[in-house]
Amino acid sequence: MVAGQMSVARNYVYNTILQITNILVPFITVPYLSRVLGPEGVGIVAFSGSIVQYFILFGVLGLTLYGNRSIAYVSASTEERSRVFWELVLLKAASTSLALIAFYLFLQVTSPQNLPVYLVQSILIIAAALDVSWLFMGMEDFKKTVTRSLFMKLVGASLIFILVKTSQDFVLYALIGAGTTLFGQLIMWTYVPKYIEKVSFHSLRFRRHLRGTVRLFIPTVAVEVYVVLDKTMIGLISTDAEVGIYEMSQRLVKMALSLVTSMGVVMIPRMSAVVARRDSNLLNSYARRSFHFATYGSIFVAAMIMGVIPDFAPMFFGEAFLKTVDVIRTIVPVVVFIAWSNVLGMQLMVPMKLERRLTLSVSLGAMINFPLNLVLIPFLGAIGAAISSVVAEFSVTASQLFLMRKEIKISSLFSEFHKHLLSGIVALTLMSLISFLPLASLVLVFLELLVGAITYLVMQKLFKTEINALVIAKLRSFLKRS
Repeated sequence: MVAGQMSVARNYVYNTILQITNILVPFITVPYLSRVLGPEGVGIVAFSGSIVQYFILFGVLGLTLYGNRSIAYVSASTEERSRVFWELVLLKAASTSLALIAFYLFLQVTSPQNLPVYLVQSILIIAAALDVSWLFMGMEDFKKTVTRSLFMKLVGASLIFILVKTSQDFVLYALIGAGTTLFGQLIMWTYVPKYIEKVSFHSLRFRRHLRGTVRLFIPTVAVEVYVVLDKTMIGLISTDAEVGIYEMSQRLVKMALSLVTSMGVVMIPRMSAVVARRDSNLLNSYARRSFHFATYGSIFVAAMIMGVIPDFAPMFFGEAFLKTVDVIRTIVPVVVFIAWSNVLGMQLMVPMKLERRLTLSVSLGAMINFPLNLVLIPFLGAIGAAISSVVAEFSVTASQLFLMRKEIKISSLFSEFHKHLLSGIVALTLMSLISFLPLASLVLVFLELLVGAITYLVMQKLFKTEINALVIAKLRSFLKRS
């Protein structure tokens, strides 16, 4: 394996460890929080968080993605890397300061219920200003971000069990989330001197980044708006309890999805470097493998969720969240669509500086999502928002495939799709049959997952899929080195 492939594989492993932690920690905290806070308490925090997120978006601009890419371009030069770093840090400090002021003015004008929650959530805007994870991503140093995140998640989980005791403790819950996020960002600054040196303020050129950040800001906003908009609109049109139902449903799906999309973060700097070398053959090779992996992983995840959710949700969330079964069943196709759009948008369009195409695709999703929410949420609540999300994500993916048809051979991306789909269908069928067995819920869920996973892998082996053989080979290689 060449050095570049080793680096990608190693960083993917690090990022996968992080994503597994992102799954395991909520597996401990979510059942506790859902029972202590209930749908309404969870909904209040989720709704206020959705409002704050709009201000974070406008404060950060498109600097996270832009910074990741920009650092990758100049990673070989310490002087230029340092100059780019300080330019982006100071630019974001100015923009997030304006966002924070705008948020406090918003609170003065609107005077929302549960004001303390909103004030606590504003800490997240400060945390966003201090975020320098893009530096380490651009340098392909994922170990530090993973270590930081692992530590802060464990701290956050511990504080939840210590401090959150009643349904009225939702403010404390919000404070724990915001506080640990802020502290985690501060920790990352201790690692900055390894890659960054002091530069003269007069040598900084802020204006050169404005066009690039704005070009990435628009698609970032468009994506986040229709992702966050669901919770905002449910809160405005329906109830806090429905927001809580939708929040928990989304959280479970995103926990599983993160294992698949973690490849995207790893590949952005690598793709950027390949684009900089103008190696079209290598770019196409990376794109094809990434898309095949996304298909392989997302169909597996979707099948597992669909198979276990009727037995898992009541046990995991509690009786108050039974509606999550129907919501999750409705929204689960987004796992596949988001995995695909992550490859097309984040791994290809961003490194290739095709931001206009990315903007067009995600804007289409936002334009579809908003009116569908208006129509469906009043009648179906959280399920209506789930339907809107599926249609929006499908639209984004379909438009990206169309827009990238000249750069990438689309047929090669789907050459093994039928094999992955059939593997998922067979696995889901067997899991559904097992669900009729008269077993305890925990035993039943474990058996469903075990049979589903084995069936999927056996089918992949029988079909001799390229990506399955590659994944097994990489895993064996990693275990030998370990």
